[in-house]
Amino acid sequence: MIQNDSLIVHVGLPKTGSTTLQRHVFPAIATIKNITFNPESLQKLLGKIHLLPDETGAQLAQVKAELAKGSLLISNEALVGFHPDGWEAFADRNLEIFGKDATIILSIRDGEALMKSWFLEMFKQGVQSSPVHFFLKKDVFVRFKAFRASGLPTHFSVDDFDMRRLYALYATRFEKVYLLPLETLSEGKVLQDVFALNADQTTTLRAQMKAAKRENVAYSARGVQLVLLKEKIVRIFGLTGFNVMPLDQILDDLDPEKSKILAETQRFDRLKFSSLSCQNKRKAFARKLRRKIGYWISIRFFIERILDTYFPYKPYQLPDGIYRNEELNAKNRQFCADVIREQRESATGYVPPGVLLPQGKTANHEPAI
Repeated sequence: MIQNDSLIVHVGLPKTGSTTLQRHVFPAIATIKNITFNPESLQKLLGKIHLLPDETGAQLAQVKAELAKGSLLISNEALVGFHPDGWEAFADRNLEIFGKDATIILSIRDGEALMKSWFLEMFKQGVQSSPVHFFLKKDVFVRFKAFRASGLPTHFSVDDFDMRRLYALYATRFEKVYLLPLETLSEGKVLQDVFALNADQTTTLRAQMKAAKRENVAYSARGVQLVLLKEKIVRIFGLTGFNVMPLDQILDDLDPEKSKILAETQRFDRLKFSSLSCQNKRKAFARKLRRKIGYWISIRFFIERILDTYFPYKPYQLPDGIYRNEELNAKNRQFCADVIREQRESATGYVPPGVLLPQGKTANHEPAI
């Protein structure tokens, strides 16, 4: 069924149900198939190897050692690269890291919906306030490269957002690549094929997905309006809630020395917390408490926990005036439709590259030495 059942890697795309997969679906599959899912030590290393220099190859050697420990299921939407213009470089690096025999899961969704979700995520994080300034033509986007050091898409190159090209990058590098459309995720067919689940296991998984809480929901139209209203008010005083560049925080989290005192910033792991020194315990607890209090008094808390929970949810719509590249948008829509049709007509969830790619674009790609 799968090319390498000891290493299965879900590389993204972001905003295609990744949070639901990581919290509700993949842990259940890992239990069923008795494989390790997202070991924390490996996740930290994967973040380093894509964002920090590795002149000596030490990071790669560490990752290879972790990968050799046993059967693994990895899910990290950052592995695909947040910027479409950098997809090829990330694909090359993933080939070097995981090897061509790894089974790759590439999640996709309707292009317009994905771009809207991408913008709303950056809007929620305070990185970008306007879709007009977010969705750019290629030549305009290139001018903003100096501002992309955070690794987050402060601007989006619409002309590079070609999902068929993305699939080709992986289909020409890895022996087996599964496409997982968000629109058919709950059907379970692709996951059944990837993980060789039997009928009962697939039925159980479908039920779990149906009952799963919606995760990381985008702001509603009202939520966006409220944030923009707040922005107008604070700008009267010369302040802003946008253009936050969290490069320092990202690098701190990846730094091996600083990460010792940050073990408790994302998850309160009591075992790790107990191993810290008294001074570092105070620092970790204080940082955790500051983040909690900051969230409780934030407009984000009000929108997520009150406005978009107890009031009718009206989806935000991108304005008509943004740059879309309608021709490429139509091609992305057709690609997603082709994938869904082929999977539903097939006996399995796997679609061979020759069915989806133009002739001559399915040759194996070896990494440059």
